[in-house]
Amino acid sequence: MICYNAWVPIVSYQRCCDLSEYRTYKVWSQSDPDKTYEVIVIDPDDPEQSLCDCEGFTYRGTCHHINDVHAKLCRWNSLDSEIEQTREQKREKICPVCAGPTEWKMG
Repeated sequence: MICYNAWVPIVSYQRCCDLSEYRTYKVWSQSDPDKTYEVIVIDPDDPEQSLCDCEGFTYRGTCHHINDVHAKLCRWNSLDSEIEQTREQKREKICPVCAGPTEWKMG
């Protein structure tokens, strides 16, 4: 048996919580201003893995609410972005793009 000791670089970084799995978003109905729908984003990179409680999703398995949410997701992360956080944003875990919360990840 051959064993290799390979070093894999692991870095810590922050990313916008919009990239987290299982986030819930409220979407206003376009036809009824008093109604909202709940969209659950299971995988932020795959709209087909999302759920919505509207009738259209119930019948077709997809809807424009899901597409609207995915189109507006902030995709900022400190590894791939040229936009950097200020010290305060980093300390308070605030996204420099959308001002939403961030989370620390290892990768």
